[in-house]
Amino acid sequence: MKHYFKLYLTLIGLVCLSLEGNLFSQDSVYVFKIKKPTSILDVSLKDTFLIKGKHYLVTIKIKEGKKRVVKVFSDSIYISRVKQDLYSIKIPRKSRVNKGMIRVHVKNEDGTVGLGEVLIYNVVEPPMPEIFVGNIKADSLIDKRYLYEYAKLNAKSEGYFVKLLSFDLITFANGNKNEFHSTNNSLTVPMKNHIQRLNVGSMIYFNNIVCLMPDGRVEVVESIRLFFDETNKYKVGKRIIYNRN
Repeated sequence: MKHYFKLYLTLIGLVCLSLEGNLFSQDSVYVFKIKKPTSILDVSLKDTFLIKGKHYLVTIKIKEGKKRVVKVFSDSIYISRVKQDLYSIKIPRKSRVNKGMIRVHVKNEDGTVGLGEVLIYNVVEPPMPEIFVGNIKADSLIDKRYLYEYAKLNAKSEGYFVKLLSFDLITFANGNKNEFHSTNNSLTVPMKNHIQRLNVGSMIYFNNIVCLMPDGRVEVVESIRLFFDETNKYKVGKRIIYNRN
């Protein structure tokens, strides 16, 4: 009985060794899952707004992946392709649009073409230059002698001086409108002669002030006004505060 039991154990051991050898002799197979790179739309314009009258050159392309941009268009703003991935965007200065939508169509890995993304921008008015007569701001007192002898119109935008191309001077006296035009930033001789005869307490309007902005566009400030005084002390720049109650 003992001999049979030993033989049985020996057979079990041989079977185990055989199985173990087969397991280790087989080639090991490892499976790796490779994640495809995600396609990302890259737009060089990082602002969330577009300024009326301004011209933009914008890069629109796909980063990573095998998708590519095939068409870019808009129903609300002017956009055209300059070359691969580069687009020209323009919004007319007089545009009434307040939202700009750009649709980007892409070609997918399987060859199909579809809408990839919609870019939405707020359309805003450009910052207007601030006008000074001499160094006097709008809605201030200006001395007669100062205006006659020294004052020129100046314009600033975001801290920079802006070239002033022309303006109109308007006054009202005895129920009549008096209008003069200058083709630069200086008062003309007829303007100065009129100022000499102008009554103290009158209001002076500077209208249609045409400014050449640093980026080359032309902006027109519709109107500013000053209050005409005669102090003989160059009393200028005193701000008028209105009581609205």
